[in-house]
Amino acid sequence: MLSQMLSRPELSDAALILVALRHQKAVEEGQNHCSPSNDLTSEGQRDVSDLVQVVNHVDVHNLDLVLTGTLPRHEQTTRALIAQTGYPGCIESTPYLNAIDGGDLFEEPDREKIARKYELDRFSGRVTQDGIVTDPEFGLFGFDPRFEGIYPPTLFSTVTVDRRLRDLMFRGRSSPLTNFEEVARRVTRFQSLISERAKSMGSAQKPYIGLAVGSCSILAFNYEYSRYGTIGENVITHLEGPGPYTEAQLRDYRKGKRLYPHQHEEVSVFYMTKKDLSEGSRRLRLLDARIPIRDFLEEKYGHSH
Repeated sequence: MLSQMLSRPELSDAALILVALRHQKAVEEGQNHCSPSNDLTSEGQRDVSDLVQVVNHVDVHNLDLVLTGTLPRHEQTTRALIAQTGYPGCIESTPYLNAIDGGDLFEEPDREKIARKYELDRFSGRVTQDGIVTDPEFGLFGFDPRFEGIYPPTLFSTVTVDRRLRDLMFRGRSSPLTNFEEVARRVTRFQSLISERAKSMGSAQKPYIGLAVGSCSILAFNYEYSRYGTIGENVITHLEGPGPYTEAQLRDYRKGKRLYPHQHEEVSVFYMTKKDLSEGSRRLRLLDARIPIRDFLEEKYGHSH
């Protein structure tokens, strides 16, 4: 319930609350490739009901705006949410919530072809400890190519969201991924868009409340920018230094909470305070990211969790 959310110390002076969701499952995601034109699977259409719980928790009548990406999987998720909740208000489509462009890296069904094209098997011969590769050319950091979805290549490879891994993977080659300057432009434009909507409300009785339906890659960059003010530097955590690494370091690396990838059954919450808006800020604050829906409904998230 909204009253429960607003009772949280972090939101006591909130002028804006933005609840972010990932679209539901799209065709071919299970095969590790996905086209921008793909529709929701039958399972994805069914599981929109999980996201309905989120909207009902906020109360559809408290929503001031629904923002959705422009890809079919965003629009189909949003339409189903609207139909099942009876939301009567404003719906706005924006490309700023679309997935990061990946070209053949995402869309090519033959993953072995991708591995050959970018010579990704070069990582398999450099494993030094427990599946870890250490690369001395980029500040001595370690990573697990399989865990990061680099080799074998996966749809949710963290090269999408990390500068150092992207530099390493595409060294001397043209990257099919959206460059980080364009990502920064999309993130800052999106955050400006929603903050301007909230500011236009003036001194309303309740915070301006928005719901966003987007892709996990662009959501991750929004989380990073809100929390750290960076793009492509703090979405994931590397193993710093040349190693060898302790068991605790390896455990934290593989089991620690990351900002990517946002799962279909997770929720994230951004906000801005009245002071933020009065001072002209256009950067959202991140209350918490990748909250399991059950925890969101039970208010088990935020800085204390």
